[in-house]
Amino acid sequence: MDSRSGLNYTIKYPPVEKALKGLKHEVIIDGEVVVFNQEEKPDFDALQLYDGNESPIMYCVFDLLWIDGQDLRGFPLTERKELLKILVKTMMFSVSAKVLTAGRRCTSKCLT
Repeated sequence: MDSRSGLNYTIKYPPVEKALKGLKHEVIIDGEVVVFNQEEKPDFDALQLYDGNESPIMYCVFDLLWIDGQDLRGFPLTERKELLKILVKTMMFSVSAKVLTAGRRCTSKCLT
């Protein structure tokens, strides 16, 4: 799990790492790790302080870019999302339902 800036966060989020390994495929998935507060709202501060205990964490996924050696970026986004839905069937993942043009709206939609 690498950030946009190239930092590796795999060790910081063991539940997400375990869920990704459970997919049994080599994948590149675009998404966002989110920790929720008591009101079940995304909490960026809680994410920064996440220690693997008690805080509900989820990997909100937006796009399946690569799987088992196959670059999927040439396929329509709607098809990649359908493949993503089939691939991630655990509670650790949340697939955004709609393709929206604004990044904030997409993230918001995924988290509702």
